[in-house]
Amino acid sequence: MSRTSQWIGVTIGDWRVRRLLGEGAFGAVFEAESVKKPGLVGAIKVLHEHYASDETIKQRFLNEATAASRAQHMNIVQVYDSGTTPEGTCFQVMEFLNGRTLSDALKEATRFDLPRALRIATQVAGALGSAHSVQVVHRDLKPDNIFLIEKDGKKDFVKVLYFGVAKLRGEGSSNNLTQTGSIIGTSAYMSPEQWMSKTDIDGRADIYALGIILFHC
Repeated sequence: MSRTSQWIGVTIGDWRVRRLLGEGAFGAVFEAESVKKPGLVGAIKVLHEHYASDETIKQRFLNEATAASRAQHMNIVQVYDSGTTPEGTCFQVMEFLNGRTLSDALKEATRFDLPRALRIATQVAGALGSAHSVQVVHRDLKPDNIFLIEKDGKKDFVKVLYFGVAKLRGEGSSNNLTQTGSIIGTSAYMSPEQWMSKTDIDGRADIYALGIILFHC
């Protein structure tokens, strides 16, 4: 049995795992249904077992749910649940999304017309504004972390994803998961202060990344 197939049919927290959606280096994502609210479907992300003893990775994993929950906005992925099971499995449950990343959309279209690019960027800016108002800095904004869905008959409705390296400002060093001298972010979209590993990075780093994304579009 593979390390991912073992979860099919298993109940994690209040969610019964249905099928595998994707797998990465740190965890796997499954479709799951709430056992308390039948019919409610979510995407449950489970941290790989061999990272159970790595406190930094565990905290970043759980930090993602905390940051996304704090920065509630219609253009930020909704988090339903998160935690650690009695057996030590770290998990988080997000809304189930049907669509594609901005990165995939750009591969198909190469470039967008100005109205489409601005429509997407405006929604991302709204999400960032909400996050920054509660002292959450994303720090890894890029096309791979912007998801486009269709909602109420309208295409290109934005959901900002992955707050795993988000900075929760104003809560002291316990929530600062960046070691001195380490670089957090994705090179093509990083602001100069991120490249210099400055400790006082704020929302302007996200705005810088959004500008690069808009230029890319």
